[in-house]
Amino acid sequence: MRPAKICVVTAATTPQGRALCHALAAQEITLILGCEDVAAGQTMGEEIRTQTGNAHSVVLPLQLSSPASIRHFVQTLQARAGQLHLLVNQTTNYRIDGTRLSLAPSQAAWYWGQHYLGHFALTTQLLPLLRASARSRIINLAAAKMLNYPQWIPRGKALSLAHANQLYGPLFYRAQWAKLMFTYLLNCRLAGSGVTANCYLLPASGSRAQAWFAPRRWRAARALQQTARRLVRLACGPEFATLSGKLFTPTLAQISSPAATYDYEAGLRLWHASEQLLRAAEAFGVAAEAAGRKPITDLTSAPVSAAVGESLLWDSASLHDA
Repeated sequence: MRPAKICVVTAATTPQGRALCHALAAQEITLILGCEDVAAGQTMGEEIRTQTGNAHSVVLPLQLSSPASIRHFVQTLQARAGQLHLLVNQTTNYRIDGTRLSLAPSQAAWYWGQHYLGHFALTTQLLPLLRASARSRIINLAAAKMLNYPQWIPRGKALSLAHANQLYGPLFYRAQWAKLMFTYLLNCRLAGSGVTANCYLLPASGSRAQAWFAPRRWRAARALQQTARRLVRLACGPEFATLSGKLFTPTLAQISSPAATYDYEAGLRLWHASEQLLRAAEAFGVAAEAAGRKPITDLTSAPVSAAVGESLLWDSASLHDA
């Protein structure tokens, strides 16, 4: 890899990920595309090279619900690049499937990994590379619609997954709020390191409009490109170089989030609980490998799913009860 600005984008093959990667490639940035579907990622890499002339993109397999996959991704990046200037933690597509509104514990664990815990694991493991690179940035993407659901902010008493409300919506928005609280705590822990951490709210249109309303695809494509241009400003613009611990709307306006999200102690508990769950997943993987079973484990394994319930799903009382 050439010694230039290096950027990691997760969920790179989603519609928003594709638009963002094309916009970043136009800035002559070396792209590391984290993809579950490597073949789709390679196809997109060819598109980027053809359309932007930027031949510096690398596709690496990355499954955010698998701690082993995340660890392998980080090790490969350390060996091949040795530095990292920008990390964009994209949220994966969110759709309500009318036939599967309720989640089994293993499905809930997988969703939590895809929408929050995988980003937590990836970011914390990449912190040494980010600190070693001059003026690096972390951008966590979350769904703007979460602002309509403050009741799902992770807080209060831990409860068992078996008794939790396991609908897609509540779990998805809990994960979005958790990502924001993680961003705030990152800002505190990275103070003075030269690494900034911010959260950007993705507009509600995005991939859902593109996928569901075929006659309006051109509008959806314009919306995706506009969002991508704004993200490039946040990622590369000098006016954002020293801003950290901020929440940005789709138009890059700074806003404040509900008071509960700034609770340092609650954020710290969430951080420790996340580390606990990741250790449980790693331990289960080591035991499986020692027993001759499949060594790559993910968050859908039974012991790990139980740990999700005990550690990460929180009772969400009204904010007015705080």
